[in-house]
Amino acid sequence: MPILAEENIEALIPVATALARPGSHYFLLRVFGNSMNLAQVGGVNIEDGSIVLVRKQETADNGSIVVALLNDSATVKTLEYKNGV
Repeated sequence: MPILAEENIEALIPVATALARPGSHYFLLRVFGNSMNLAQVGGVNIEDGSIVLVRKQETADNGSIVVALLNDSATVKTLEYKNGV
């Protein structure tokens, strides 16, 4: 289930430019819940309490892990297109 997406700055964390390339917009997001605990990014599972680095973008490829905003709520899921949509 999506949770309320609210900005809550816990800390400022420096991120290497090898991960967060200049010219793009990024943010860190703490994940709540265990619906993504089987998903892996770089060989590491996304578990409850994980902090993920998110690049803001308008589109994503099929199979990508995305943060989807639904009104005022956010959810982290694997994007799966059905019938090309």
